[in-house]
Amino acid sequence: NFASSMANIAYFYPKKSKGNALALNAGLGNLGVSVMQFVVPVVITMGVFGAIGGEPQQLSDGGQLFIQNAGFIWVPFLAVSAIAAWFGMNDIADAKSSFSSQSVIFSRKHNWIMCILYTGTFGSFIGYSAGFALAIKVVFGFQHVMVDGVMTHGTPNPAGPSALMYAWMGPFIGALIRPVGGWISDKVGGAKVTQIVAIVMIASALGVAYFLSAAYESATPEQFFVPFFLLFLVLFAATGIGNGSTFR
Repeated sequence: NFASSMANIAYFYPKKSKGNALALNAGLGNLGVSVMQFVVPVVITMGVFGAIGGEPQQLSDGGQLFIQNAGFIWVPFLAVSAIAAWFGMNDIADAKSSFSSQSVIFSRKHNWIMCILYTGTFGSFIGYSAGFALAIKVVFGFQHVMVDGVMTHGTPNPAGPSALMYAWMGPFIGALIRPVGGWISDKVGGAKVTQIVAIVMIASALGVAYFLSAAYESATPEQFFVPFFLLFLVLFAATGIGNGSTFR
């Protein structure tokens, strides 16, 4: 759905404003990551669909989780969207091409360069969306101890940050700032913005790696959380801007 919407929307805008239009569409699409991180933890704790949704899973502490709701909750929205698209979407009937006419891109050097750049921006956004929450939970959620010369998990860290409280912020910023990347790129050029973004991402990633390593080797990892968190937000912002600039 995401890929087809990007290809479809390009036909409705002139070249001078395509970067902004594509980035806006993509930014709204990427907000789904943050929406998911908000909604899923809530809906799995209750029988949203009643008997239709099935029985809950019983936890060892006596609690219940409706894990299946993590998927089922999107079905009504998907159904409505599919019906609306079927009856109301502009198919752009004259925008047709055969596979052979499209496959010429495989012999074009710039196609492969763009694939690498987009993997570095949008691919990073998707990977970091999962890795951000996991790092907060695993590295900052435990007090680490040395066992036979190997650092390993100790007991849960009561002073550690909550992944649920912070994890949504990174994808939210990355998605929200994506239209800004498209708008700036329309003004000053996509290549220049992408180059600057790449430098910022490298510097931020090195900083995140440093503080993650320091936290993992510390008995009080929470003291490294603030610089880790802020640098990760910069990293998300850079991926968002880069998403917009690569489309430009």
